[in-house]
Amino acid sequence: MNSKRRVMKQFTLLIAFLGLLATISPVARSQQTKLTDAQVKELIANAKEPADHHKLAAYYQGKADEAKQAIAEHKDMLAAYNKNPSTHPLAKAQGGPIAMCNDLIRIYQQEEKANLDLAAYHEKMAQDISKP
Repeated sequence: MNSKRRVMKQFTLLIAFLGLLATISPVARSQQTKLTDAQVKELIANAKEPADHHKLAAYYQGKADEAKQAIAEHKDMLAAYNKNPSTHPLAKAQGGPIAMCNDLIRIYQQEEKANLDLAAYHEKMAQDISKP
């Protein structure tokens, strides 16, 4: 009886998992496929369907995620420079590595925000097209 209950539990979990896979949004599915620059330009020029805008939103979300990762990397570098500045005498100099890390962090933060904004615009366009 115990093994029968275990099999039923596994079967229920499998059905739940398959149901979850079936409900993954178009945006999540399109994030799994990287778009080429040519495909992005084509979609921008010809987007008419909600799916087109979902693909673009996923593309821009991916770009925002890349910028976020770059922010973290440069913050780690900045922390490393600040941790032991005595071994890096030029690190604190004007225009030195610390200033460059700060500049890059600021630039990537702007890039992340711009890409998130673009993703949101395309999600809104997809919703607007879907409305009767």
